Amino acid sequence: MAYFSRSVVLLILLVSLSPYCLSNPIQDIFHQCLSMDTTSLNQLPNLFVTPNNANFTSLLNSTAQNLRCIASYAAKPKLIFTPLHETHIQTAVICAKKLGIQLRFRSGGHDYEGLSYTSVMDPPYVVVDLAKLRGIDVNIKDNSVWVQAGATIGELYYRVAEKSKTHGVPAGLCTSLGVGGHITGGAYGSLMRKYGLAADNALDAKIIDANGRILDRKAMGEDVFWAIRGGGGGSFGVLVSWKLKLVPVPATVTTFNVPRTLEQGATKILYKWQQVAHTLDENLFIRVLIQTSQVPNTTQRTVTTTYNALFLGDAGRLQEIMKQSFPELGLTKEDCFEMSWLESVLFIAGYPRTVPTDVLLAGRPAFLNYFKAKSDFVVKPIPQNGIEGIWTRFLEEESPMMIWNPYGGMMANISESSIPFPHRNAIFKIQYVNSWMSPEKKAMDKHVDWVRKLVKPIPENGIEGIWKRFLEEESPMMIWNPYGGMMAKISESSIPFPHRNAIFKIQYVNSWMSPEKKAMDKHVDWVRKLYNYMTQYVSKFPRQAYVNYRDLDLGMNDKNGDDTSFVKASSWGTRYFKDNFNRLVKIKTEFDPDNFFKHEQSIPVLPLKGKSQRFKHPKWWKTHKKISVFSQSLWYITISLWKEDFPFTESKLYSWKTRYKIQAYHRTYPLESGNHLDKRKCFINRVYACNNANSKYLHTYIEGLESGFLMKTQITPLQCVLARDHYNGDNEDLRSRKG
Repeated sequence: MAYFSRSVVLLILLVSLSPYCLSNPIQDIFHQCLSMDTTSLNQLPNLFVTPNNANFTSLLNSTAQNLRCIASYAAKPKLIFTPLHETHIQTAVICAKKLGIQLRFRSGGHDYEGLSYTSVMDPPYVVVDLAKLRGIDVNIKDNSVWVQAGATIGELYYRVAEKSKTHGVPAGLCTSLGVGGHITGGAYGSLMRKYGLAADNALDAKIIDANGRILDRKAMGEDVFWAIRGGGGGSFGVLVSWKLKLVPVPATVTTFNVPRTLEQGATKILYKWQQVAHTLDENLFIRVLIQTSQVPNTTQRTVTTTYNALFLGDAGRLQEIMKQSFPELGLTKEDCFEMSWLESVLFIAGYPRTVPTDVLLAGRPAFLNYFKAKSDFVVKPIPQNGIEGIWTRFLEEESPMMIWNPYGGMMANISESSIPFPHRNAIFKIQYVNSWMSPEKKAMDKHVDWVRKLVKPIPENGIEGIWKRFLEEESPMMIWNPYGGMMAKISESSIPFPHRNAIFKIQYVNSWMSPEKKAMDKHVDWVRKLYNYMTQYVSKFPRQAYVNYRDLDLGMNDKNGDDTSFVKASSWGTRYFKDNFNRLVKIKTEFDPDNFFKHEQSIPVLPLKGKSQRFKHPKWWKTHKKISVFSQSLWYITISLWKEDFPFTESKLYSWKTRYKIQAYHRTYPLESGNHLDKRKCFINRVYACNNANSKYLHTYIEGLESGFLMKTQITPLQCVLARDHYNGDNEDLRSRKG
């Protein structure tokens, strides 16, 4: 009732706003609207920070982890609003929707592309900073904890350990992550092989929808609760708090941090790690951080692989497991450190052992630089010569990094559809990161380009190619995280996070300290090169990515912010969520039909029935000669044709000129399973990738499908098109026409 009264009063007052107000600066009209919430009128002046305030820049930068996103050339908000209560957020949402103001919500500032506090879209925006909402209520009796969105993962771990030394939370490795956004992407950590993701262990949540209502799990419904547990932040509403399950941890755990360089046989050890990391005891998590370093007493650079581990048990049992399953690492008793689970959080995060645990209450990023990152999931081991190719690229760059995270265990036991996160069946995940310290855009472009080029095919292949690339860069890093264990036991659809059955995950990172744009371009280019190089060794159809490692290289919504396209969003949506993307789109369309919550890579809404979503051909359509036929990057499009709107005969459907005209008449609708052919109503133009370096054709199929449903399609930029008729079950080859 309180919400209803507040909403009615606000809406009446909003309607009374005179039109001339809309020509005033955003901060004025937004402040005027928020002032109508008389319950907090006295607090409001202290909750607004504009670019004219002396503390504007310091507040904007306070939790921003990536300096690239707050450089001088990056977009800045018109206003920062720092709510103290959930009611403040409700009012902000109601006002912003009425006034047509775009909102960005920041809990921890860890979005890799800075989408929680910056924007590359044209409309002006306001940042709602949730840092003051950081309440934590631990209930050991029922093994649960309520935590507000602005609290950090480090604070959460500390408060749980205050109440119990034998309880933990299966969430992130970086202690300054904001809880609100972290869990919306799935949230993996060192306990994921034993207990799965944080999103797998979410019991309830509170979300503010586009109408300003606060909804718990029961009120929002199971579909929306499924969507917010891995479907990415900023698409469905404002996550203000989570209720998480507490899991048992031993009073004493064991950790180790063992480095191995090229000179110490890093290639062979890493190759063996791929074979075993996802199949080890689910109590053992061993990730790999790959960086460049200096060979002692020389000017020569080398690549160092560091094995960073947590074992839920004592050192004696850990050594037994390692001797039996992974003797190549050469783990010794001196390498192992027994400690409490809370102390292990700091150890895994890279803090010295002398740092006290109360540093977790600081709530600020411990490491700041300019960086560009990407991610991959690996379903079969990378050969040794492929790893050597990575080393080549690492030695080209200044500060590159790869993080390889193992899977297996519980991750493989959970369905890909249990939550939106679908990446369950890989053996590990890769994160590509390149960092730098220069604020110049030239520096940024350089380093970002390095990351992007890492996936371009080169003569070398396999692990040895990785080493060579590492020596090109100043500060490269890779982190390899194993999967398996519980990750392999959960369905890909149990939550939106589908990446369950990988053997490991790779994170690519390149960092730098120069603010120059030239430096940025150089280091970003390196990351892209390494990412391109890795194409042949990682997941395909689609090439998967982790939504919490946001990457705008995969595509983005229109810059004007007026529309989101299912066709366009599929280019990144299927990579982040696989088949769960279709369900996310359907839920988004029902829950936020006006698409109020949106950003560069938000989940799109489907157009209303009868509203056409015009498709534009990709650039390669007319410039195919400039595109390498070896490229395996995919386009995802969906085209449905209503017979009554289709002015051409079926015989003309396959002609090349007609193909261009078809696009103006297609319509998109939700995906459903079990559809039957109804050729009286519609056609589906379904295109599959042929992904063959020697192929000269793009295979196109025509299928009949019951009216009003989507079909995911895949295209590779090859040089010609072969149309093949599969309509109504017939397999009659049609003539091939050059593109």
